[in-house]
Amino acid sequence: MKTEIEDLFHLAHSDPGKAIPVIKAKIKEYPDAPFLYNYLMKAYSLLKDFENAERVVLENYKKHPHYLFALINYAQICLEKGELDKIPEIFDRKYDLKMIYPDRDKFYITEFVAFNGVVGEYFARTGDRKTAMLFLNTLKLIDPGHPLTKRLRKIVKPNIWDRFQNNMAKKLEEKKRKLDLKLKDLSNRAH
Repeated sequence: MKTEIEDLFHLAHSDPGKAIPVIKAKIKEYPDAPFLYNYLMKAYSLLKDFENAERVVLENYKKHPHYLFALINYAQICLEKGELDKIPEIFDRKYDLKMIYPDRDKFYITEFVAFNGVVGEYFARTGDRKTAMLFLNTLKLIDPGHPLTKRLRKIVKPNIWDRFQNNMAKKLEEKKRKLDLKLKDLSNRAH
C-alpha cells in the first residue's frame, strides 16, 4: 500500500491529468483517507483547474475537519479570498500545532512549515506584524528557502517592487469591486 500511495503522489505531480481519475477511484475505495483529497487538489491545481481544486479542499475540510492539511488548505483559500475572520474558527483559535494536536509529540516539517506559513500570513494580513515576524523567524530557521517562507517574508517585509505590486493589486481589486457594484445596480434597474 505504501508504494501505491507514493506512486499516486508522484503521478499527481508528474501527470495530473492521468492522476485525477485514478485518485477519484481511490477516494471511492478509501473515502476516509484525507491525503487522497490533497493529491486530487494538487492535480487540479497543477492543471490550473482552481474551481475543482477549491471544491476538493472544501470537501476535505468538511469530511476531515481534524486533518491538518484540510485545515491549512481551507485557511489558505480564506486568506486568498480575504475572509480573514474565518481563520480563528478554522484553527479553534489555536496557533500552535501542539495546542491543536496535544497527543502528538512530533510533526513533519511539511506540516510545520505549511501551518506556520498560513498562520503567519493571517497575522500579517490582520496587522499583527509582531506575531507574524515570530512565525517568519521560525520559518527562516527551519526552511529559509521554502516558498511559504519567501511568501511570508514578502508580506511581512516587502521590498519596493513588492509594495508597488501590492498597491496595484489593491487598486485593481477596488476598481473591480466598484465595477461589479455598478453592473449589479444596472442589472437591478433593468429588471
